[in-house]
Amino acid sequence: MTTMLHALKHVSRRAAAALSFAALTTTMVACGDDDNTPVAPATQTIVQTAAGTPQLSTLVSALQAAELTTTLSGAGPFTVFAPVNPAFSALPADVLTRLLETGNRAILTKVLTFHVVPGRITASQLQNGQTLTTVEGTTLPVTVANGVVTVGGARVTTADINASNGVVHLIDGVMLGSLDIVDNAIIRGFSSLVSAVTTANLTSALRGGNLTVFAPTDAAFAAIPGGAPTTAAALAPVLQLHVVGSRALSSQLTNGQQLPTLLTGANLTVALAAGRVNITGPRNTVQVVTADIVAKNGVIHVVDNVLLPAAPPQTITQTAVATAQLSTLVTALQAAELTGTLSGAGPFTVFAPVNDAFAALPAGVVSRLLETGNRAILSKLLTFHVVPGRITASQLQNGQTLTTVEGTTLPVTVANGVVTVGGARVITADINASNGVVHLVDGVLLGSLDIVDNAIIRGFSSLVSAVTAANLGTALRGGNLTVFAPTNAAFAAIPGGAPSDVAALTRVLQLHVVGARALSTQLSNGQQLTSLLPGGTLTVSLANGGVRIAGPLNSASVVTADIVAKNGVIHVIDNVLLPAPALGTITQTAVATAQLSTLVAALQAAELTGTLSGTGPFTVFAPVNAAFADLPAGVLQRLLETGNRAILSKLLTFHVVPGRITASQLRNGQTLTTVEGTTLPVIVASGFVFVGGARVTTADIEASNGVVHLIDGVLLGSLDIVDNAIIRGLTSLVGAVTAANLTTALRGENLTVFAPTNAAFAAIPGGAPTNPATLASVLQLHVVGSRLTAAELSSGRRLNTLLPNTGLTVELFARTVRLNGPRNFATVVAADIVAKNGIIHLIDTVLLP
Repeated sequence: MTTMLHALKHVSRRAAAALSFAALTTTMVACGDDDNTPVAPATQTIVQTAAGTPQLSTLVSALQAAELTTTLSGAGPFTVFAPVNPAFSALPADVLTRLLETGNRAILTKVLTFHVVPGRITASQLQNGQTLTTVEGTTLPVTVANGVVTVGGARVTTADINASNGVVHLIDGVMLGSLDIVDNAIIRGFSSLVSAVTTANLTSALRGGNLTVFAPTDAAFAAIPGGAPTTAAALAPVLQLHVVGSRALSSQLTNGQQLPTLLTGANLTVALAAGRVNITGPRNTVQVVTADIVAKNGVIHVVDNVLLPAAPPQTITQTAVATAQLSTLVTALQAAELTGTLSGAGPFTVFAPVNDAFAALPAGVVSRLLETGNRAILSKLLTFHVVPGRITASQLQNGQTLTTVEGTTLPVTVANGVVTVGGARVITADINASNGVVHLVDGVLLGSLDIVDNAIIRGFSSLVSAVTAANLGTALRGGNLTVFAPTNAAFAAIPGGAPSDVAALTRVLQLHVVGARALSTQLSNGQQLTSLLPGGTLTVSLANGGVRIAGPLNSASVVTADIVAKNGVIHVIDNVLLPAPALGTITQTAVATAQLSTLVAALQAAELTGTLSGTGPFTVFAPVNAAFADLPAGVLQRLLETGNRAILSKLLTFHVVPGRITASQLRNGQTLTTVEGTTLPVIVASGFVFVGGARVTTADIEASNGVVHLIDGVLLGSLDIVDNAIIRGLTSLVGAVTAANLTTALRGENLTVFAPTNAAFAAIPGGAPTNPATLASVLQLHVVGSRLTAAELSSGRRLNTLLPNTGLTVELFARTVRLNGPRNFATVVAADIVAKNGIIHLIDTVLLP
């Protein structure tokens, strides 16, 4: 439609005005069902036809004003439902005049294009219940009854006036169904309302939805005591009070009906008496003087007065300041610099702790919360008491969860008429404010504070300093943890003082943290708790109503239990637990293990010792020296060559899995994703564990950054066909593949390669080809596009190679496999070298295409 309207801008108005009435006579078609007399095709466009029709002079003026004559002179075809002059005359006073004003051209265009349907639709094609999509975009309903056709409520009075680019049907009404509420207000002269809507930035709102608008006249706006508001903020609530969020025709209004408006919390009440409709708002009553102006997005009822909203209540901040029980909360809001936020637009729902709730916090907590350095914690705490939106007590339901401004959810419980939120009881509900609602609660909600926050506000300064020095702040803010938190006195009593070395301090702190939430009621006598320190297990003892925690070297008593935090629970203890001497890293563990000297040499050659000395954790399946010794001759030596570092790295990282996985966690059928990226299959059978085909001979060698399992084989499953060719010394094949630019192809998926030995290449009559294309043909003859083990090669089987239209035929002689090519044959001398992407079979001759 945009293109169509753009084209209209260049129409010649003089051409349209010069059209003659004679054009109409050529467009009229009137014939009976049996009239086969040919009718000359219409030669006049729709615009020319309209210009020549006296009944359509007003329409022509409108088309010219909207600059639409070009479109309706275009190729089309169009079907136009053309209002006759009396239809325009029947519009309310001055509507036509305003439509023709230059400033309202967009509205006029909407009206006129709503009368135009793409395509040529004759009266005989119009069906009852049909809907037509107009050029404007809105649909037109069609009704056919008793021989009368109505379209959009207007009756077709003359049908099927043919034009060269379409057909015209005269109708007895102007269809305004494409105009929204704002358009109607403009053309019907509600200038004060339109101006107010514009100032209040509500135009878009009143063009959308499905609304009912009680529209005050200009005189009503002029009569507002003290004059109409002039600012957007002041005008918006007045206008919102006049808008209901659903379409309500006057016939749908009932006496006493409550109509919720767009002004939050404000309803209108309907009164029907003596044929009148009165609408009562918070402060005054108005009368509907004109009902049921139907718009595209709703309905307008004209009223004789402007409804006035209730005097605005105070903001949440002002409400809190005026409430004596909330003085501590006000102080906290000021300290957190949140008074401005809670004076903003909102709406918010605030669960406001009374002074007694703050007083009930442990000694020193409030004063620390109010310290400038703890503003972020205080802000986190206070915004946890605030929920977006206005939620009254009647809207709170048992089992409901509320998402706070801070982001954490609040659980709601309703039982026996008592409402609790986050464990605090609502003692006074529904204190309304201009930007929300306040509910007084009898407790301060601390559920948004994590373990570190709690340690800070509860005065565990030594613990907090240690956590900061060890860079564990982030770790203790995440997860779901249990922390046994030593008091300041406990830190002061450490023999020789707290460790100053970061690594040593980290180990001490990790021993106090368990990676799961365990309330005191969940602890049992003799229970083993796995701490974040590798190998650092804590043992629980319950006796005489007390809880004692034993570590590797000493024990501590729980003096305060169950300080619940957002990410876990804190139990305060009277001693600092000390860890056993530190474990070495995986690299250090390997260096210290005589059976792993070859692995250490490989790690050094691949420059991976630093990686396996890192944080991890890692699980390493470590091949013992004998496993490397079992590799084919020369393989280890080639792996250690500098030029093959990438292959060696690929092989070694295939032995490493992220995370700490003990032998007891390995399950039959499990697959492990390695650092290299390829997966390792696990088999557990008859008490043995196999990983990637290698047997675990010694399990669970603990390291500071993971765990090591010794295995009896080197895992080669991450190496592809090219990698295998390199480390197995097939230099001639590798050189040929490189020269023929086939390296990428041989790293692809699921191949079988019949790989000639170096001696086979040396024996090619006349030497190996030097032309890359010829060499590629030779090599492609040795590659099959699927994975085939020797057991799958049967006598007479035809193998399709990567060389187009050329295959190999298998022959079996006793235990010998021979491959017949186009010109010669080769014998498999070593079968089933399994690679990541296929299988290699060594052959004694280069097959020739």
